[in-house]
Amino acid sequence: MATSTSTSTSGGGGARPWRTALLTLRDESVASPSPPALLALLRRLLLPPSSPSLAASAAALSPHEVGSDVAFLAEKAAAVAPCAGAADALRGVCHLIREVMCKTNTEIDSSGWLAVLTFLHELVKCSVEGACLKGHCDRTSALNTLSDCLQILRFLSKDLGRGGSLTENSHVLRVLILIISCLQAELNMTDKSNGPGISSHISVSTNNKNYNTWDMEISAFSMMEDILCKIASSMSEVLWQSVVEVLRKVMDSVTARNLIIESSVMSRFYTSFLRCLHFVLSEPKASLSGHVAGFVANLQMFFVYGLRSSSPSAITPKENKTDSQSRGSGRGRYKPPHLRKKDGKTNDSLDDRSSDSESSRYDLGSSDSDLSDTDGYAKSGDRFRSSKARLAAILCIQDICRADPKSLTSLWPLLLPENDVLQQRKYRATLMTCLIFDPITKVRVEAASTIAAMLEGQALVLTQVAEYKESSKLGSFTTLSCSLGQILMQLHTGMMFLVQRETQTTLLAAVFRVLILLISATPYPRMPKELLPTVITAMCGRLLDRNSNKNEHYALLVNVLSCLEAAFAKGPPSSDVFGVLIDHCAGPSLAQQKSSVVVILLHCIEEEMHFSVRCGALQVLRSVVHNYPSCANIIWEKVRDIVLDLRGFGPI
Repeated sequence: MATSTSTSTSGGGGARPWRTALLTLRDESVASPSPPALLALLRRLLLPPSSPSLAASAAALSPHEVGSDVAFLAEKAAAVAPCAGAADALRGVCHLIREVMCKTNTEIDSSGWLAVLTFLHELVKCSVEGACLKGHCDRTSALNTLSDCLQILRFLSKDLGRGGSLTENSHVLRVLILIISCLQAELNMTDKSNGPGISSHISVSTNNKNYNTWDMEISAFSMMEDILCKIASSMSEVLWQSVVEVLRKVMDSVTARNLIIESSVMSRFYTSFLRCLHFVLSEPKASLSGHVAGFVANLQMFFVYGLRSSSPSAITPKENKTDSQSRGSGRGRYKPPHLRKKDGKTNDSLDDRSSDSESSRYDLGSSDSDLSDTDGYAKSGDRFRSSKARLAAILCIQDICRADPKSLTSLWPLLLPENDVLQQRKYRATLMTCLIFDPITKVRVEAASTIAAMLEGQALVLTQVAEYKESSKLGSFTTLSCSLGQILMQLHTGMMFLVQRETQTTLLAAVFRVLILLISATPYPRMPKELLPTVITAMCGRLLDRNSNKNEHYALLVNVLSCLEAAFAKGPPSSDVFGVLIDHCAGPSLAQQKSSVVVILLHCIEEEMHFSVRCGALQVLRSVVHNYPSCANIIWEKVRDIVLDLRGFGPI
C-alpha cells in the first residue's frame, strides 16, 4: 500500500471528514436500521459528489484505526446488497475502500479481511454479474468496479503473504471465481458485438478495452494460481468443483473457434490459466469423468503453441487449410481489398499469427516492445516465452492420466499418433510431436513423462486389448483395439528414433523410462513379429556407442541394459528374439562375432566395466537364460570365468 504522506495526529483537522462520516455511521448503526435505511445512510455520509477528499483525509489516521473503519464499512455495505437500487452505492463503497488502501497504510486483522471479502463477494454477485450482460455504460462501470476489486485483493495478498489461513484463502478464491466469470462474460459480449468477420481493431477504444480486460483476467488468474498453490490439497470439494467449472467455461470460450492467439499478452494469460488448471487437476476432490474429453480436446491445441509456421519446426494449431490455401505460402484467408496491405509486406501483428484479423476473437496485436523483448526467445523457439503454456498444458494431461486413466483410454488417438510419428504435425499435434520436435528440453521431458504416465496407467488394457493390423486391412471404421495397436507401433518407431539420435542426458533418461514401460505394456504376439527383435538390435547398437563422457556413458549403458532386460523377459518366448540372440555367435569373422548380442552383453560384465553396468548386464543375461534356456550353453563358460574372477575382488 502507498505510504501515508501525512503524519498528523489522529486528532488533527485533516482527518475530520473521514472520522465524522465513520463515527456517524457507527452511531446510527447502533439502532440496527433496516437495510433500506442503512443504504440511505451510506449514500448521505460516504458517497456525496461534493466530498472527493474523504479518502485523502483517512491518511491522517493511524493504520489500525483506518483498518478498523474499512472493515466496519465493508460489513455495513454487504448488509445492503439485497436492496433494490443498491448497485451504485456498493460500487461507490468499493471505490472508496480502494482509494483509502492506495493512500494509507491500512492494518486490517483477519476478521476485518473476512468482512471485506464478504462485501466483495456480495458486490460482484449482486451488482456486477448482471451488468456484464447489459449496455455499454453498465458494462464499463462494471469493469471499473472489477478493477477496484482486484486492487483490493492485491492489497490483501500483500498483507496475508504466505500466512493466510485456509478460510481466508478460500474466501479470496470464491471472489476470484466470480470476477473471472464476469470478465469472461464481458469478453464474450465484445466478441458477439464485433460479429463474425468484423475486426475488433477497427475501434481503438475497443482495442484498449480488450487489453484492459485481458490484463484484469491475467491478474485474477495469477492470484488464483498463488492461492491454489497453497490450498489445492486442502480445499473443500464444493470449492474445488467451482474452480473446475469456471476453468472449463473459460477454456471452452477461448478455444471455441479453434483459434489460439499468439502474443505476449495471450501467452501470459494462457500460462497462468493453465497453471491454475494444473493445480486443481493434480489434487482431484471428485470425479473428472465429465470433463476429461473436453479438457483433453482443448489442451491438445496448446501442444505447439508459439511455434511459428515460418520456422522449420513450427506447427500452429489453427483451422485446417485447403490444398489451394496451403500452396499460397503465407497468404492466409481472403481479405477484402480495403483491408489489404498496400505494400504487400507482412509483419508480426495478430493478423499473421492468428490466420486473419477478420476472425480474431480479440484485438491483441504485438507492440514493438513485445517483439524486441522476446527476440532471443524467438531464436530459441520460445517466442513470447510460449513454452510455459505448452509445458502447463502437458502437465494438465499428465494430471488427468493419474487422476482418471480409464476415462482417458478412448482419447488416446487424440494424444498419440496412429501414423507418421516422425512427420511434423501441421494441424493436430500429439505428445510425440512435443517429444520429438519441441525446441525446449523441459517441454520434451514432460511430454515423455506424460506418455510414461499413460502407459503406466493403461498397461493392463494395452496388454489385453491392443492389436496391430496393416493399414490396408483396416476398414472405414477402426476399432479401439486396432487404434491402440497402431499407436504402440508408432511409439516404438518414435522411441527408436530418439534412442539412436538423442544426446541430451536428461531427455534420454526420460525416453528410456518410456521405452521400458512401452516394452512391458506391448502385446508383441499381436504386433509385427520383427518389432521386438528390432528394439533389441537397436538397444545393443547403443551399447557400442562411446561418444559420451565417462559418467554419461555409464548412465546410458545402465538405461539401455534395463530396456534389454525388459525385452528379454517379455513372454512368451519368441523364435525371432531367439534368432537375434544366436545370430553371429559363430560367424565366420571376428567382426561378426563381436556384433553378436550375446558377445556385446558378455563384454558389459568384464572387469573394466563399472559395477552398475556389470550388474545390469548380469540381470539381462539372467532374463535371457530364463526365457531362452538353450542360450545357456553359449554364455555359460564366459559367465563362469567372469564370476570366478569377481570372487577374487572386494566390493567395488
